[in-house]
Amino acid sequence: MFTAFYLQPALSFKILIELITYRLPFSKPFVTGSASFRHREGLLIRYSDDATEVLTEASPLPGFSSETLDQVISAAGNKKDAIDLFFTKSYSLRELKEFLKELPNLPSLQFALSFMGIQILSGRNRQSLYDLFDVDKPSDVRVNDVLPIQSLDETIRHFKKSYQNGFRTFKVKSSFPTDQLIRSLNALNQISGKDSVFRIDANRSWPADKSSGIIKELERFSIEYIEEPFTGTDLYSFTEFCKRSKIPIALDESIQNVSHLKELLNNLPEAVFIIKPTVLGNLFDLFETLSQLRTHFNRVIVTTALESSIGRKSVCSIASLIGDRTMAHGLNTGRFFKSDLMVDKQISDGRLELPTSGFYSAGIADLNNNYIQSVE
Repeated sequence: MFTAFYLQPALSFKILIELITYRLPFSKPFVTGSASFRHREGLLIRYSDDATEVLTEASPLPGFSSETLDQVISAAGNKKDAIDLFFTKSYSLRELKEFLKELPNLPSLQFALSFMGIQILSGRNRQSLYDLFDVDKPSDVRVNDVLPIQSLDETIRHFKKSYQNGFRTFKVKSSFPTDQLIRSLNALNQISGKDSVFRIDANRSWPADKSSGIIKELERFSIEYIEEPFTGTDLYSFTEFCKRSKIPIALDESIQNVSHLKELLNNLPEAVFIIKPTVLGNLFDLFETLSQLRTHFNRVIVTTALESSIGRKSVCSIASLIGDRTMAHGLNTGRFFKSDLMVDKQISDGRLELPTSGFYSAGIADLNNNYIQSVE
C-alpha cells in the first residue's frame, strides 16, 4: 500500500508538495542512438490541499533531454519548500511566470511546475485552460498512430487494426534505403482507398544528397510531411532545401530549446514544427513564442516524449491549446508500455475528447502502487 510521505519543516505550514518517482516497463526495449532502455523512469510532483489535487510529471527522456532525472529530483527537492509556499498562497498568471524564473532552468521541471501552477489557478478561479490563455476551446483533438519499421505483413496488420479504430493519419518510420517504405505505402494506399495521410519519419537516416530524389519518388503518395530527413546541414542550406521540396519538411529533434525554436520559426515559415512540451520546458515561453510566430498555431504538431499516463494527460491538454486543430497529434504512445500508472485517456475514432476545463483529472489514489515510490 502506498503511503504518502510528508516532511515536517521548521515552517508554520504543512508541506503540500510531494515528490514520487516511478519506473515502468516497456513492452519492447526503447533504443536511442547511444543506449537501449527496458524501463521508463521519471518524477511525479503532487500538490494537494483541501480543495485541489494536481499531479504533474518531470521526466527527462534519455538521449533527447538536456538534463538527467537525478538533476531534476535534486532540484525539485531543494526547492520543495519554496514551491509549496508559492502554490499555497494566492497568485496570478503573471506572478506564476515570475516565480518560475527563480527555479532551476531544467526543461522537464519547468514544464511540470508551469503546468501545475496553471492547473491550480484554473481550479481556484474556475477558469478553463482556454480562458486563462484567451483561446477558443476545440471540440476534440485528432490523434495519429505510429507504424514502426517492421515486416510488410506486420505493417499491414497494424494498419488495418488502427484504420478500423478510426485513425486516418499515420506516422511511418523509415530508414535508408527506402525500398521497404515505398512497398509499404503502395500496400497501405490500396487498403485505405487513399483516404489516409502519411507522415514519414526518417530519423535523419537519409543521405542529404539523395533526399531530393527520395522526396520526388514520394510525391505520388498522400504525404503530409517528412520529418527530419537528414542531418549535418547548415540552416541556410536546409532552408533552401525546404523551399525546393514539394512535400513539407518537419522538424523535431532539431529543435534544441525555445530560443532555438524562435530562430527556426523565423527562418522556416513553411516548415512543420513537432513540439515535445516536456522536453522544451516552460509553457509560458512556449505559448508566447508560438502564438507570436504562428497564426492559429498552423503546422504545429504536439507529441509526447514517452511519458507515463500522468505526463501524457498534461501533453494532451497542451496539444489542445497550441496544436494545429486541423492536424493530428502524437498522443497515442501508452501502448509502448507493458504496464502504466493509471488507465489511459480514451481515444475514439482517432480523436481524443477534452474535459470542459481542459485538464484531465488524476489523483494519487488512481496510481498503480507497484511502480511508484516516495522521495524522502
